[in-house]
Amino acid sequence: NRKIVIGVAEGITNTIATTKIFPQTSPYGPQSCSVPLSLQAGMIVYVTKGSAFPADLLLLSSSEPAGIAYIETANLDGETNLKIRKGLPSTASLVHRDHLTNELKDTLACCEEPNKRLYSFQGFMKMVALESRNDRVFLADKSQFLQRGAKLRNTDWVYALVVYAGNETKFMLNSVRTKRKKSRIEQLTNYLMVCQFGMLLMASVVYTY
Repeated sequence: NRKIVIGVAEGITNTIATTKIFPQTSPYGPQSCSVPLSLQAGMIVYVTKGSAFPADLLLLSSSEPAGIAYIETANLDGETNLKIRKGLPSTASLVHRDHLTNELKDTLACCEEPNKRLYSFQGFMKMVALESRNDRVFLADKSQFLQRGAKLRNTDWVYALVVYAGNETKFMLNSVRTKRKKSRIEQLTNYLMVCQFGMLLMASVVYTY
């Protein structure tokens, strides 16, 4: 299993973001431009309605009751019907940024290694109890999984944990081109065409001289 320390990079309070703003020069004067952050496993992102998920995510909470979110996977499988995802029971009620960061600052998430199974996910989240030995463990499965490329629909916003980013996402692993297989007849036809072209070329050279 892969272990993910939440907010390990710069502290969890600095990782909740999906875009950053910087000045950009244009013929019409300075403007603001949004660009994606370099996401990595362990970051928490805030995604709004109509946006595509920038990585493979684990749903924590949303604007809907019980952390429910509706997603569209048309970019992945062509299906336009909405699918329901549910936030982890331990985090579904954490709808404010400060509450979320305080609750998850000593949390470890574990999940399976990156793979091509688009609709499969297994993992768990372990909340470390500092004052006691009673750590809390919550299982996670595909009902909390948000695939990269899917879009958030009918839900104002979600907070989610990045579990796979970049080339490790299921979308990218399934985008690798496979070699095209040729039938024996096609191979034989190509061979005969090459031989015929060679014979015509030799004949033209002989008759020329």
